Amino acid sequence: MRNVTYINAGAGSGKTYTLTKILAEKLSKKEVKPSEVILTTFTELAAAEFKEKARQQILSTDNMEVASQMDCAAIGTVHSVALGFIKKFWFLLEYGADIQTISERDEDFYMSQSLARIASMPEHKSDLDNFRKFRDFFDILDSSNHPDHLFWQQHLNSVVEKMEYYGVDVVDISTQKSIETLRAVYTGTPVDYNFIASALKEYGNFCATKFDDGRSGTKAHEHYDAVAKLLHEKRDQDWLTRVKTLMKTPCCEKAAEQACTNFTNLKDQLSVADTSVDALAILEPFVKSVFRLAKVWHDDFIAYKRNNHIISYNDMEQIFLRLLTDYEEVQDYVRSHYRLVMVDEFQDSNPIQLKIFNKLSEIIAETDGHSYWVGDPKQAIYGFRGADTDLVNSVADHFTFYDDAEIHEEEGPRNLATGRLVESWRSRKRLVDLVNAVFYEPFKNDGINKLCIKLDAHFKKDDLSSNAIVHWECGDSIKNQQDAADALAFKVKELLDSKMQVHSGKRDEPATAISPHDVAILCRKNSACKEVVKALRKYGIPVSEAEDAIMQRIEVQLVVTLLQFMQDPKNKHVFANLMRLLWGNTTEEILRNRIDYVLEHIDSEGEFDTANDNWQEDLDSVKDLLKQGERIQHLSIPEMVKAIIYESNIPSLTARWGDEQVRRQNLSTLQHLADDYDEMCLQMGLGTSISGFIYYLNSIEPDKEKDNKSDTVKVFTYHGSKGLEWPVVVMHGLGENVLTDADFTKKSFMKVREVVMNDNATEEDPFAKEYYLHFFPFTLSSFNNNPTATLQDNINELEFYKKLKERTKSEERRLLYVGMTRAKDYLYTFGYKGNFDWLTNAGVESPSSDNVWGNSDYAVTPISISKPEDSKEDSMVQTYTIIEKPIAHNERERKFLSPSKIKEFSGYFSHESWKEKGTVIETKGWNKDNYATIGTCIHDIFAIYRQGHDEDNRKKALSIIGGYGLSDILAGHVDAILRSAYWLYNQLQQHFPQTEGDSICNEYPFEMTLPTGQHLRGEMDLLWFYTDDKGHHCVLIDYKTFGGVALNEHTTTHYAQLSAYAEALRHKGIDVAHALIYYPVYSTIHELK
Repeated sequence: MRNVTYINAGAGSGKTYTLTKILAEKLSKKEVKPSEVILTTFTELAAAEFKEKARQQILSTDNMEVASQMDCAAIGTVHSVALGFIKKFWFLLEYGADIQTISERDEDFYMSQSLARIASMPEHKSDLDNFRKFRDFFDILDSSNHPDHLFWQQHLNSVVEKMEYYGVDVVDISTQKSIETLRAVYTGTPVDYNFIASALKEYGNFCATKFDDGRSGTKAHEHYDAVAKLLHEKRDQDWLTRVKTLMKTPCCEKAAEQACTNFTNLKDQLSVADTSVDALAILEPFVKSVFRLAKVWHDDFIAYKRNNHIISYNDMEQIFLRLLTDYEEVQDYVRSHYRLVMVDEFQDSNPIQLKIFNKLSEIIAETDGHSYWVGDPKQAIYGFRGADTDLVNSVADHFTFYDDAEIHEEEGPRNLATGRLVESWRSRKRLVDLVNAVFYEPFKNDGINKLCIKLDAHFKKDDLSSNAIVHWECGDSIKNQQDAADALAFKVKELLDSKMQVHSGKRDEPATAISPHDVAILCRKNSACKEVVKALRKYGIPVSEAEDAIMQRIEVQLVVTLLQFMQDPKNKHVFANLMRLLWGNTTEEILRNRIDYVLEHIDSEGEFDTANDNWQEDLDSVKDLLKQGERIQHLSIPEMVKAIIYESNIPSLTARWGDEQVRRQNLSTLQHLADDYDEMCLQMGLGTSISGFIYYLNSIEPDKEKDNKSDTVKVFTYHGSKGLEWPVVVMHGLGENVLTDADFTKKSFMKVREVVMNDNATEEDPFAKEYYLHFFPFTLSSFNNNPTATLQDNINELEFYKKLKERTKSEERRLLYVGMTRAKDYLYTFGYKGNFDWLTNAGVESPSSDNVWGNSDYAVTPISISKPEDSKEDSMVQTYTIIEKPIAHNERERKFLSPSKIKEFSGYFSHESWKEKGTVIETKGWNKDNYATIGTCIHDIFAIYRQGHDEDNRKKALSIIGGYGLSDILAGHVDAILRSAYWLYNQLQQHFPQTEGDSICNEYPFEMTLPTGQHLRGEMDLLWFYTDDKGHHCVLIDYKTFGGVALNEHTTTHYAQLSAYAEALRHKGIDVAHALIYYPVYSTIHELK
């Protein structure tokens, strides 16, 4: 660690501005060149922001030459920077020149397939036996209370993931340490089944004497029967569990203690049975098998990736570190090419990333280069992603901080310097002072330097009259969480109606009336987010939340159900789902129809012949689907998905549900995913199947990017709010308590945890720590169960457990800090049943409704809130109009753009009209209000058009027209529309003749991320591939099917759209020789130049 400046940047202190300013100054003064800069940050969007802001600051100094070179700087995530080095120095590695990256999504999918293969190998039969024995011994159940046969996979996933994050290659020590913990917990005497059975029999005889007892006779009968049954069953762990359940509430307990000699001893033995050494015979082999199989699985995947020239995101970090550490050639390159390394969000770095930054600082220091590490240990909340907060804090201990706002010069033998950003540019003074008062002592006790805790408010003058601190407390009428969410939504509605003044922009700009986008509600759990969102929508308040998974979208469910039907037409469950989604039958109608059919086909012996179950198969619509299945069953998955979407007229069908553009984008995304699945299987040597594709869709996590631009109230988790700010923040979930013994044991202890094994940190190498993995299996049958008192007592005595709890208290403190510091103008707290356990755990002394923050200087009178009456609910819905849909969607317009909406994209800038003209489609009688729908309908007809299939084309076209409800307008024009398509194909063949082997592609999926972070999603209407003596080429055709437009002007507005399409195709190696816009209504072709 040499030539490093560590800048502590608290929440809202201008971190991005400071980093950008330092970068711009060094570039403007030509102390470094853009090509000599490495800057890493947490997201590519943040990297683009850094690059653009630095460019603007440089331009303000009239230094055009340097500003034009900003793209030469290596600014991006750690992964993108690492990948650049890996591709440059591929010849030093064993991955080959054609190295490819695998996404986390694809990696998870492959590993699930890989694990199934490894687990089925004969040499791992004993491991699977150990998993089965564990499941049976501890009665492990799934969410449906059925035996969970695959419970062990999540343990293996955790081990493999942490092996990557913490550089654990050998699992022997991890296995040993984990077993030592188990032996410290399971110390009870062996279970004496014979004694328990004997004592149980004695208790049963006692129950028989109480049959005539008027008060307890019924219970005595029940317990007598239960004992009689138990005495005739196999005596194992499951039997023991049932005995314990029975004896939790014995019959006439005091009388039984006196009458039964062994009653007390029976209860004593049952109470310690959960920690009997007997369990070790199951636990130790289980832990050994988990680590052994995880190691094999991990090594198998590494070998597979190496042999196939594939790397994952975690591999990028490991390989980059190896290049910097082991190869002098790479070190020489870094020395000669880089002079400035800047690290943003330093506190969120994992141990491998920290070693990378340290190594870079050492290398560039040899040629007088310098590193800037910028972060805030108070905001380190991503430990679950591999960040080691203790390690980051120990690094800060090597630096000397000063009580001023200067960025100091380097000092000491290693040239280390510090800086402090001491002002909050975000929040009102009252809020800044509150945060200081709440956190100064607790953070100091956590070991954070006292100079790095407090901030001063930059804006001392307050132009807002309302109190910055407000507390809403649920009244006695609120009985459950959903009522509480309704009450919260009502208060948010009142807040929006109040038009109170807030700073939507910067704090030094004038305040304006509050809008929905000024409000954020932060929750501890996703489930709480959903409750709040449901309530806000109920009362008509526009809201954004985290993205739903792809399989939660109804249009995607419809396509997947059709795929399942094509795979297994006899599956009646699939068919019932199809009736609901495709034909709109209610569940009640489907069940009644099915029951009637079964009753009608019961034979004389009262049996139903399932082999000849032809329910609904005689319907014409079903026959059409079966024919379609026969036609497409030999297609690839992407072609099959595309055929189902357009041949079944899904776009027009789902358009009736509202949100047409969003649903089309979702269908487009589904086509992208089908391509991704097909390409991934090809890359990994896996076979494709409908079942595999559906599994793949279910494994995809929701889009992680947050919509913070739309004019909606934002509902995020506290973790999801980091890096964002709002004028008004409502803090929900203050009663959440993750430190109760039972919950903490289940959620934080009974899992795989990383532990420092050897701390060899020095100032030269502060990251020299070695880790092992600690695994305490989840031994409760389900998450609803709690550890027994004896088991919990034994766990409480573990030093590891005590340290883990203290560590979690610090994490709770940091998460609370992040939530509070999101607020610019107002901080609202939301109380439920006077519970403030989270605040207590975070270090707030005696919080209450009257004094939430445990400090009389910041106490406010609580405002009691209640659920609004139904009449108020009805009146509010009239205020904000919301269209009911089959499934809720987020506000995505600003985040996901239709390609036709982009305004600028370099490429085409002129066009020419072809001389050839076809048949114009008569538009007489068309209403201008229907132009958009008519245009979309004609577009869909072109999408399904196939040369030489006239009858089929006409049938599908009429179906599409009917689907849009346009039969009275367009049915008479169907032949003209199809002739227009026929004419286009003839023109293409004349101008760009196809030969054998050339192809046509309709609705080619398109996706592109713009520098702004916005995503373009859609489909290219037609790709016409042809071959000539110069090679293989593509003609890009886009349909513009709207009537009533000035053609030349209309074409110029779409240069950017087709330029983006062409760029995407060229990126895939496709030669776009021509780009055309075709106007079917006018039978006119424009060629772009």
